[in-house]
Amino acid sequence: MPILCISFFNQRYFIGFLFHIWIGATYGNLYHFAYYLRTIESSCLSVFPYVNLAFPPLWLVLGYIGPYAFLISVFQIAAVLILICSSNVLYTQVSAIAKGQTQYERKHNIDVNDSGVLCNLRETLGQRWYLIWLFPTVESAIVSNKCFEQIQKQEVKHAL
Repeated sequence: MPILCISFFNQRYFIGFLFHIWIGATYGNLYHFAYYLRTIESSCLSVFPYVNLAFPPLWLVLGYIGPYAFLISVFQIAAVLILICSSNVLYTQVSAIAKGQTQYERKHNIDVNDSGVLCNLRETLGQRWYLIWLFPTVESAIVSNKCFEQIQKQEVKHAL
């Protein structure tokens, strides 16, 4: 039974999705943090907005913030977590692509398919790899498909 690379042709859409999530999370954090500071500072001490992010339910129970400020604090925590998680996944995917690796190969330090960063980007995201970051649906022909070639070799090997 051959090993299939199911996501090879969908990888550019996944990278585009991650990049857009990261841009949105960054913008959302910058935009929302100013609002968060205004909302929390109007009801508390000047150092409190940063301390409030540590554990908002405690400050709600103690009466330092109201329900609305608590809700804004929870949204800010969620926004920061989304930014951290999306940054992590985007970095993991891009670093694996830059080295010509799958996630399994990245975790086990296997770098037999590394052809250089630009070649790896072209091979994974297509000839117009630089446009894929913002427009994942743009036509971008894949240069080669090592994964598909490996599957074909394996099928021929099993047939013999």
